[in-house]
Amino acid sequence: MSDLFKANYVNYKGEAILNGWGGPIAGVSPASHDKPVRAPSSTPKKVKNRDEASYSFGFLVTGYSPESIHKAQERCRKLGEVWDEAGWLKKTRPKRIRSKAYETQAGADACAELARKAGWLCVEIKEALKA
Repeated sequence: MSDLFKANYVNYKGEAILNGWGGPIAGVSPASHDKPVRAPSSTPKKVKNRDEASYSFGFLVTGYSPESIHKAQERCRKLGEVWDEAGWLKKTRPKRIRSKAYETQAGADACAELARKAGWLCVEIKEALKA
């Protein structure tokens, strides 16, 4: 390919506009690349402001089940250690009583009350918000 042809197909940065085989790209004319292309605006898209309350996924009820406490006590007994409930509560994460969140506060309150009666420790209700 001749240098004269290559010189006609040069963009505003001085780069040749050619395909992989050195020929012209279909639909590209030398005049179309004389001016620099306008850069996209740097302003972000507008997003509606939503308060935290609108992102609520419901209410989670968490606590420590009597079964998990019993298993931990058995483990300590087998190892010959003294059972330290306060230490165990500090290093163990509470479990969800129900995997799915309750839609209403009243439902979560009822579940928490039943869990306390069933022997669960440190029962708490937390609102699940979108992070």
